[in-house]
Amino acid sequence: MKGATQMKGATQMKGAASPQIKGALAAQMKGTAQMKSDPLKAKCMAFAVRVVNLVKWLREERKEFSLADQILRSGTSIGANLAEAHFAASRRDFLAKCRISLKECAETLFWLELLEKANFLTREQASSLSADCHELRRLLSATCTTLEQKERR
Repeated sequence: MKGATQMKGATQMKGAASPQIKGALAAQMKGTAQMKSDPLKAKCMAFAVRVVNLVKWLREERKEFSLADQILRSGTSIGANLAEAHFAASRRDFLAKCRISLKECAETLFWLELLEKANFLTREQASSLSADCHELRRLLSATCTTLEQKERR
């Protein structure tokens, strides 16, 4: 099961407390003060790295390219839009970028479910990635809600 072994690191992280996500976050945050002050950005980066590893595995081991391209776009776009939001021209612009990140989470969850139902991922593999994506969605949803409340004031 060479493919399952290679895939293991890309799918075993479960929630923020898993040793893999802590290790991935620690490696990415080493020497980067901005990452340490922004846990959401760090979690988006760790998730994007997992998605990139998933795509490599799908292409090399499962010879799946179309769905791999789709999940690569949506899964990495979550963090990319959040990074862009930090340079928003206004609070409203920031909120719009956060909402786009939220939509990308929903799309990524769709692709994960499809990959599982099409038997490209096991339930365990899909569940692990989905759990991390759901966590990002909760954090982004809370961020959007807070920003919306501030706008109403």
